[in-house]
Amino acid sequence: MTAGSIGISVLALLATTAAAGSAQVPQQPALVVFPVVFYGKGANSLEQGDSAVATMSDSILRSDLERSGKFQLLSSEQVAAAISDTVAKGRECVSLECRRSVSQKLGAAWMVTGKLSKTSNLIWFLSGQLTQVSSGRRLLDDEFELKGIAEDIAKGGAHSLARRIVTAVEKANAPAPALARVDPAAVKAKLAAGTDDHPPDLTKADLSGMDLRGVDFKRANLTGARLVGTKLAGANLFTVDLTDAVLTDADLSHANLDGTVLRRANFQGANLEGASLFATIIEAANLANANLSGTRIIGYLRGAKLEGASLRHANAGADPGNQSMGVMRATFVGADLSGADLTDANLFKADFSHANLTNAKLIRANLMNADLIQTDLTRTDLTGAKLAKANIDEAIFTQAVGINQIQGLDQARNREKANFDAK
Repeated sequence: MTAGSIGISVLALLATTAAAGSAQVPQQPALVVFPVVFYGKGANSLEQGDSAVATMSDSILRSDLERSGKFQLLSSEQVAAAISDTVAKGRECVSLECRRSVSQKLGAAWMVTGKLSKTSNLIWFLSGQLTQVSSGRRLLDDEFELKGIAEDIAKGGAHSLARRIVTAVEKANAPAPALARVDPAAVKAKLAAGTDDHPPDLTKADLSGMDLRGVDFKRANLTGARLVGTKLAGANLFTVDLTDAVLTDADLSHANLDGTVLRRANFQGANLEGASLFATIIEAANLANANLSGTRIIGYLRGAKLEGASLRHANAGADPGNQSMGVMRATFVGADLSGADLTDANLFKADFSHANLTNAKLIRANLMNADLIQTDLTRTDLTGAKLAKANIDEAIFTQAVGINQIQGLDQARNREKANFDAK
């Protein structure tokens, strides 16, 4: 073999090795980052360069996410072209539903949306959401209050949001730990022995299918617990921590969930009819197709999923007895209530800003003094709904049903800024 042929063989071997090595590197999941939107209609003053601060925040966020090595970022040009396609078809892509559809067409596993809101020259708010495209599950919904010089605080906020997005994805991809199955008698004995100073610890316990009706959980820690199909009717779950717990198809009818933490808990198909959720944290929880008929709700439901849920006759109106402590109301900011039934619900002063209420039923619902800022009410049935003094700034009423039967629409705030385009 000649020296030349040896050299060629070595080069071929190196090329083959390099190709094999690159083939072993898994491709990172695709991520769509929608441009950070600037919102300044609530500001006491606007400056010429305000929108540029949002552009800078967007650039920093994209750069940090790309440098993390956790994603394959789709280019801004790809995203812009996909959005332009929806606009060309006569549909402005501002809702979560539309953006998820765009992300699916682009083959993305994750999508990030963000907004920079200005209150004054010294106070801004940066909000960001991370959504799993395949399931529509909201993994992160954060908002930062930023104070100081706009350019400086926007940089800090964007860096912080990027770190939280990466952490949320890492947590979602981590393998779930094995749950410990607990004997029903042992569970009841542990609950009976609990005290205020030493509440029961049932972290990651598997209580699925158990009959725990009327049981007092004595402020137990049920973080990550599994209660699939568990009978909890009339149970006292006051101030219990159910963060990341799974309660699909569980029966919680007439249960006391006041002060309970339900952050990211899964209640799909669960029955919460007549339950009490006062001062409850339900952030990013999944209540799709759950029954909340007649439920008392005063809580924080930011980013919660309530698609197809029943809230008929639910009482989610502001509590007049606690106004001296500040407005105690239900907060559905950024929640997904598409297809939900809120017929005859009391939603007085509730906050539905940026929520998705497409195809929902709000028949005879009391939305007086409610916030419906940039709320998507496309194809929603509003027959007999009460909207006096509600803030409908940039709310979308496209193809909504019963608009001419809405009570107090002429008294709604920012009515001239709402979109009533009926196609």
